[in-house]
Amino acid sequence: MVNLPALILAGGVGEKIKLLTGGRPKTLLEIAGKRLIEYVLANVRKMGVSRAIIVVNEPKEYEDIVVKYSKYFEINLVKQKLPEIERAILSTKDFIQGDFMLLYEDIVAPVDTYRELLSLYLSGNYGIVLVPEEDLET
Repeated sequence: MVNLPALILAGGVGEKIKLLTGGRPKTLLEIAGKRLIEYVLANVRKMGVSRAIIVVNEPKEYEDIVVKYSKYFEINLVKQKLPEIERAILSTKDFIQGDFMLLYEDIVAPVDTYRELLSLYLSGNYGIVLVPEEDLET
């Protein structure tokens, strides 16, 4: 078991894909039979993480996911009170003490990518930040 909690940011509505989501969180969008958040949680499970904190806008929309995955690890749903990533992370201050693994619900990578980054962090106490490319205004 990995004693580093996974903090998963899952509060985004996905303004750019609203036609597909119908205004629901983009993390609940189903692709190839699974919702985006389930791909991330499956990787968390495969890595042996013992605890996940998921920041969401409406916790009730995720209750079935908690039931499904809480048999593998502890899950806390945290309601995001204010917009923006920094505020989402701050919403979890009562649930996290110390280091954590930050994951985005809409970035799905092979589990080996996460394992490699985690191994590097655990072996040398390196802080690792994996930042997705953002749309840049010109």
